[in-house]
Amino acid sequence: MSGLGKWFAVSSDGQMTATQMLDELQRDKVCPVMCYEEDGVSVIPLFLNKRTAEKFTRRNTPREWTVGTMEARQDNIDQLVRRGYRVVEIDWPIKRVVSVVVLYMDEEIVETENCGFRKTRVK
Repeated sequence: MSGLGKWFAVSSDGQMTATQMLDELQRDKVCPVMCYEEDGVSVIPLFLNKRTAEKFTRRNTPREWTVGTMEARQDNIDQLVRRGYRVVEIDWPIKRVVSVVVLYMDEEIVETENCGFRKTRVK
């Protein structure tokens, strides 16, 4: 299933190195997607381009956390909505208090790119 041209922000939440995060993504097919609370509801930001998603991760996490982006697929969004999250398209890297939610991947991750702290990109 191909991507939608929209992007999730992902983060290790300070608990994993870039290598550990990418290994878990490949091995267990799970991805830590960033979210925030708004009006008592957990919101998953969905970005209209990769660059905005990258800016959101940097703006909302400590410098030493591993962060990245992942192109969204419709089945990813559907899964999050079924689990009770609100998915909202965002065109600006707003400042929020963030946490992560685990996204379970149905398909194999074809390609990842490990660039280390603050530059990790997950495709």
